[in-house]
Order: sequence, then C-alpha cells, then structure tokens
Amino acid sequence: MPVFSPDGTTAAAVVLTIPPQIALLPIGAGESRRLPLGDIAVARRVAWFPDGKHLLIVGGTAGQPLRTYEMDVAGGKPQALGPADWTGTAVAKDGKHIAGHRSSGEEQVFNLETQKAETVPGVNPEDVVQKWT
Repeated sequence: MPVFSPDGTTAAAVVLTIPPQIALLPIGAGESRRLPLGDIAVARRVAWFPDGKHLLIVGGTAGQPLRTYEMDVAGGKPQALGPADWTGTAVAKDGKHIAGHRSSGEEQVFNLETQKAETVPGVNPEDVVQKWT
C-alpha cells in the first residue's frame, strides 16, 4: 500500500520484485523512481520520516528475521535502525522517536538520539501503533 510523503507530493510503495525495491511515485506530473534496497531480500512496510527525505523500511536480509532500516530517498544503502528484534511502524512528527514492537510482542518507542527503546505500558501484543498524534 502506498504512503504519502509529508508534503503530499510523492507516494512511496514496496515493489514486490526480486530483490524488492521502493517505488517513489509523484503525485501529478513527474517521473517515478525506484530505489534498490541492497541486501534486503524481503520488504514488508515503508513509512516516511517527517523531513520527507528519509524512509523507514521494515525488511530482512536472506534467512534473517525482519528488522527496521532507514534510507535516504536521494539514494544509498538502507541502514539498520534500532534493536535487531524490533520493527518500527510509525515515525513521530519530531523525527526522533519511532513506535514499533519487539519480536516478544512488546510495543516500544525507539529514541534515535539515545539509541534506546522504552516499553509502552498498556498496549496488547496484537495491537500495532500506526500513527502519532
């Protein structure tokens, strides 16, 4: 499912090719682009950082569990982000906090500045945070 950039000018979507790619699709006139994902063999989710210049990608390398990556839309290789058993789902408007969950089911917020994750109390393992308000 495509997700719109913060400024509403571009949509990003996972392209289910082998290997997967991220498509950047202009809203209105313009050329679409595809971003290769390097060693990522499976891509499941994409979200925008509020700066509109970076993407949050959930994917995995061959034979490895899913994890979270950050990628610059100008290009470059996705960089692992957060603990290995954590998958991010929503970037806060400050661009410094990301909601996600551990493989154990705990919902956590990862702080990009401190590189630490804190558990969010009262969230059930089957719940998924999708947006910040």
